[in-house]
Amino acid sequence: YKNLLNEIESRQKSKSIAVRGDLTERICQNSGFTHCLSMGCPSLTISRNMNLGGVLKEKWDVVLSKLKKDKGENLKVVLALPKLRISDEGYGPAVDLLMMIFAQHDCYFIVQAPYDRQQLLAYTEGSVEQSRILEFEDQVEPWFDFMKSVDFAVSYRIHGAMAAISSGVPAVVIPTDFRILELVNAMKLPLLPMAKAIKKYDSLLSILDEVSVDFDEFEQNRRDKLKQYKRILGDVGLEIDPALNAILSQ
Repeated sequence: YKNLLNEIESRQKSKSIAVRGDLTERICQNSGFTHCLSMGCPSLTISRNMNLGGVLKEKWDVVLSKLKKDKGENLKVVLALPKLRISDEGYGPAVDLLMMIFAQHDCYFIVQAPYDRQQLLAYTEGSVEQSRILEFEDQVEPWFDFMKSVDFAVSYRIHGAMAAISSGVPAVVIPTDFRILELVNAMKLPLLPMAKAIKKYDSLLSILDEVSVDFDEFEQNRRDKLKQYKRILGDVGLEIDPALNAILSQ
């Protein structure tokens, strides 16, 4: 991989190797690779919405309003399981938090790994109906179509959250490792740190009270990342998607 990075650097004048986040960029620099750039996940470019941050803020506030008004009994919420084995120390507390939300709202679990379904059923002793556990396999479009029908998402995985956010649905990420945390920080996503997630919560509202969220910062960062993608592509004679370029031009 060092030869590959060296070859890319030799052909580009400026930073052009997108990496997970700030720490990865620093590690690359300390290893002698100066063209790496903290960009987060490319899924940040999926949405063509002209003001995605504004849409997410408006819907986040609607969710908060419903939770305060009638505990959000009719809220449709997607829950994304952690990338952990049932034997891992953190699996039980993570699923306990999701099951608390599940008991209070119209919820669906999204399967993202072959072991997700069986582990969930085993841990909950079959108390979750199969119809509440959805799997889209390799079909991204049906997954995103479903996400457009929900109000909120709580995810222990980055793509579980980005499927919602890319569909204009607010989500909070609970990172179970630094790899996920680095992506969250690079993309300025709503964050509930694991140190807070292990607390005992009695409602989704009490969870959201602990979340770090700034959708103005998210939108500004989104546009900054799009500018970088446009520059990187332009350096090799390619154009960014016109719909993404329109976001930068407004």
